[in-house]
Amino acid sequence: MSRHGVLHADLHFDRAERAVRHGGREGAGQALLILLRHSLSEVPRDTGALAASGRIETDDSPGGRVVFDAPYAIIQHERTDFVHPKGGRAKFLENPAADSGVHREMLAEMAGALRKSLK
Repeated sequence: MSRHGVLHADLHFDRAERAVRHGGREGAGQALLILLRHSLSEVPRDTGALAASGRIETDDSPGGRVVFDAPYAIIQHERTDFVHPKGGRAKFLENPAADSGVHREMLAEMAGALRKSLK
């Protein structure tokens, strides 16, 4: 604690950094699942293939993305003039991603994962 009359404290944040990284990855994954769930509630319904193509992609970073990779996903997402008699609508990913209520839900999940990892 003291060297040559100088008081000092050595702090090592390795454990905290690992916990934050783990909590960040866990929280991001859970937040992406929330966005996917909200998007699936708005995805156009016909055969169910578009909804079935929805998933999250993550890596070792605290982040990721929601993906719909059916061959016609972009067309269905962008064409606001399409009619969906079986339900759903265009902008099925963009609208939930821009919704402040969905943001709050996602942030709460991320904060909870970080709190849990730091205990």
